[in-house]
Amino acid sequence: MRQHHLRKVVPLVLAVIAFPSLAQDDQLPNDSVQLVPRTYQGSTVMVPDIPYKSPDGSWWSKVRATGAVQTEFMVPLNDEALNTPKYEKPVLNNTYFDLTVNAPYISVGARFQWTKYPLPGYPTEFNGWGVPYFWATGRYKCFQITAGDFYEQFGSGLILRTYQDRALGVDGALRGGRLKLNPVNGLYITALAGKERYFWKHNPAWIWGADAEWSLNESFPAAFGNKYGVSLGFSYVGKNEGQQLILVPPTEDYRLYVPENVAAFDARVKARLHNFNILAEFATKIMTRTSSIVISIHEVMRNSCPLAIPNQDCQDLYRRNVAKT
Repeated sequence: MRQHHLRKVVPLVLAVIAFPSLAQDDQLPNDSVQLVPRTYQGSTVMVPDIPYKSPDGSWWSKVRATGAVQTEFMVPLNDEALNTPKYEKPVLNNTYFDLTVNAPYISVGARFQWTKYPLPGYPTEFNGWGVPYFWATGRYKCFQITAGDFYEQFGSGLILRTYQDRALGVDGALRGGRLKLNPVNGLYITALAGKERYFWKHNPAWIWGADAEWSLNESFPAAFGNKYGVSLGFSYVGKNEGQQLILVPPTEDYRLYVPENVAAFDARVKARLHNFNILAEFATKIMTRTSSIVISIHEVMRNSCPLAIPNQDCQDLYRRNVAKT
């Protein structure tokens, strides 16, 4: 039986590259390695703490650079019998290179992306190459501030969750600023503002918000012990987008009034009882300009429509006049 090979796929190659610093006499410890927090792609992760011996103990001796490369290749083969699509290039490739530099009190990083000729299935807006993701994070005592691109999630993500999924071509990183506070044990506060990434551009709408989470078992460990825990959380997210002229097809006789400002709120309670975890979360959204828009419409209708015209016909007449202006 003849088999038609649509394409040959080069296996996914993942490589993690570590770039050591110029510190002298670097060596691994004899016993188990301790995990310490480090910043990677704007988030805090746990990595092995490798001791370094430096003759002077300077700031530069504590600088560490790490990188990660992910690349996917595909070699498509045309099959006229199956009428397979023809590609412009003989080799298709998606490549990402992340570089992070950690130092005392500060971390910086960037991502290089090559998707000029991406794998099949990605939208045309995905094509391109460059450095769409870069960030810098400073830390001092209970403060942490980030400028650039970052990912964030409030609660379980009902009102805010930015993430990346390279297999789907999704990247909703925010470009702006973020402030994290941990003033006392168990209390975590986050405030942010920025614009969401849209392929190789950024959405013109501004997004801002704040989140506060209080872990009672961390604040009062003696009262809860190791088997019980309760945390309370509250989040707020706002979005501002300029008014747009949106006409409803197919006749385009109607105009949609989209509020410029939208706000969302989230409240949650998490409880831990031995090996059971319980989460109760509530989220709602309000449109801050809806009331003023509705009032203005009714005011115009009341002043311009004769009593003989039914209310629905009056609304249609008003929308047609607005759509033409």
